[in-house]
Amino acid sequence: MGPINLRPAGRNDYDMIDDMIKQSLKHERHHAGRPHLKGFVDLKEAIERHNNYIHHGAMMIDLNKETVGLVGLLYEEGQSDAWVVGPFINEPYHSTTFLQIILEELLQLTYRTFSELYINVPTSNFALKRAIERTSWNISEHRNQETTYYTSLKNTLTL
Repeated sequence: MGPINLRPAGRNDYDMIDDMIKQSLKHERHHAGRPHLKGFVDLKEAIERHNNYIHHGAMMIDLNKETVGLVGLLYEEGQSDAWVVGPFINEPYHSTTFLQIILEELLQLTYRTFSELYINVPTSNFALKRAIERTSWNISEHRNQETTYYTSLKNTLTL
């Protein structure tokens, strides 16, 4: 596997974002938790409800310079916590190991900005659930086929 890069989403990514979200709806094992999105417009609206912009709340996942996924963050400027949206990963890469790598990259990018991250995971998304458990997130709540996890970034060590 080559280099992975998380970069802010731009206007040229909007159609791809829409496709990735819609593809995740077709495969139960790829479903994302709350907020439940049906496409790009829903993501944009969720980010804007947090008084934020798409290029601050959506990151494209590039592998070897090819876009293979999307992960988002819902937060208001100045908040100490954020909610993870997705990740939405193209089929060949939707695995526990790849999702774990994405989560670890996300933690590295956000540990100076936020003290806690939260994510909702449907019970049907086994790969994401295992990746979260491997990266030592804690269960906050379990309700209606979804589990909410959180991780504290206050004690994150960097090398």
